[in-house]
This record gives sequence, C-alpha cells and structure tokens, in this order.
Amino acid sequence: DIVDFEVGQRHKLPIIDVLTENGRINCPAVPELHGLDRFEARKRAAEILQERGLLAKTEPYENNVGFSDRSEVPIEPRISEQWFL
Repeated sequence: DIVDFEVGQRHKLPIIDVLTENGRINCPAVPELHGLDRFEARKRAAEILQERGLLAKTEPYENNVGFSDRSEVPIEPRISEQWFL
C-alpha cells in the first residue's frame, strides 16, 4: 500500500518484504506461516486467528486485484528497484 510505504519512509522505518521472490512468506517471527505459499498462508493465518479466539467474523468481499495475463495469478505488489531500457 502506497500510504504504508510513505509513512514508513517519513519515519525512516526499514522496508520489510514479507514475500519472497517465489511468493512464499518471509516471516521468521511467525513460524506457523514462515515459508508457506502466499495462498496457503492466508488460509492458515485465518485458522490461527480463529484458534486463538482473535477472529471476530469473516465475510465475503470483492477485491479489485490485478491478474497476470500470462499466468492468470494475482499480482502481488512488492517494493523493488526497477530498471527499464
């Protein structure tokens, strides 16, 4: 989220990328999720919250997520330097 990025920059916070280049979760602080595929991790995170009594409710919603034309998978935003020739 661009707002999160700007707040972090303003407060000189380190950039923490929770997704690896191959779409796995990079979060050693939460071993139950660390290394999982991003889709598995989302489901498992909800399960963990439910198990711990921290999930008040779930409800369906529509999200306007971009999809790759080639692979037809959701596009996950990542902070990276991009070089264009």
